[in-house]
Amino acid sequence: MEGQTKTYKACGCRIFGDKEKHYDIEYCFKHKAAQDMYEALEKLLTLHVEDCKMLDRGIGSATPRGQKISRARQALALAEGRTP
Repeated sequence: MEGQTKTYKACGCRIFGDKEKHYDIEYCFKHKAAQDMYEALEKLLTLHVEDCKMLDRGIGSATPRGQKISRARQALALAEGRTP
């Protein structure tokens, strides 16, 4: 698409536009992989059901493992538009 191009330096995504206000987005590698990463994280957490249950009861949240699982759950919540 010819016209103006804006590149977002933080990630590398680019938006192309023309005078008729037709736009196209070229996603960076991170954003291209976002859906696959989300699904992988969701599946990974299903392997840690017991850990999640313990965290829900307030057990293990100070351990490195508990912190990583909590962070993964927060990331999924944000991706789904929920408050972690």
